Amino acid sequence: MTSLLILRPNLSMTWTRLLQRLTGTICGLIVVSGLLHFQVASSILPFIFCIAAVLFFHTSARHYGFAVFFVTLFVFAGFSLNGQGDNIMLPRLDNTVLGVIIPLIFVFILTPGWQKKSFPTQLSTTVKGYIDYLISFNLYLSNKDQKHTEKLQHHFQNCVVYDTNLFDHWMGYLGEPQRNSQTSEHILLCSRSSNIILRILTQINESKENIILNDEIEAELKSATHSLIQLQQLLQQTLNHTELFKHISKQEKFIYQSFTYIEDEIYRLDNNALIALLSKEIALFLKAIDHQPQ
Repeated sequence: MTSLLILRPNLSMTWTRLLQRLTGTICGLIVVSGLLHFQVASSILPFIFCIAAVLFFHTSARHYGFAVFFVTLFVFAGFSLNGQGDNIMLPRLDNTVLGVIIPLIFVFILTPGWQKKSFPTQLSTTVKGYIDYLISFNLYLSNKDQKHTEKLQHHFQNCVVYDTNLFDHWMGYLGEPQRNSQTSEHILLCSRSSNIILRILTQINESKENIILNDEIEAELKSATHSLIQLQQLLQQTLNHTELFKHISKQEKFIYQSFTYIEDEIYRLDNNALIALLSKEIALFLKAIDHQPQ
């Protein structure tokens, strides 16, 4: 039960909860040892019992450390009223230590920075989703039947999920106890670049029925797909997050300019311009990640 109360969605929150549990228990036991030493009168115990119970319920949702402190006094007073107050100190301490060890092990297994190390893999999965969508989109334009429409929509939904997962990784990294602000910014830049691509795809997907395949559109789609394939290959070769992140920061200004432009202008572009913009943004993303000489 202690372990379940301590475990939280990320390492930072778990570590904070763990320290609060230990501190509250130890402080409570120090007060309990003082009460035992001075042999507090039995007539006072009911007041300690009631006050500790009220304060525990009052603080449990807002100040976990204080709640643990008061519940320790509450348990002591309850056992003392039953004539067993001397028997709670060691079991209380043992149970707390044992309950803390399990989350502590998980905290050390999930070492700080795990999100940034797994982020390139998630980014590669996202890029693969965009590749699948563009291939399916090309097939859809050649044959707009129900089968290809359903398949295209399935790939689009995958793209949305994968892009959301990138931002989830970024949010998870923000919860790390030893995060690096520069690395956090680099992860966000990658997520922003992916979201730029998704926003364009979303607009194209909404207008897909009105798009007619021609040589220009086909060339732009092939160029975009080729760039994405290159990007995926690069990500698979560069799973070292340090090499991946240190180059995209050079494109920070352009990424945010693109993001702002797409937010303001994307709804005014026709389908040909959207597909050309998609090819351009994918090429820029590849350039931002690729640290090899161009």
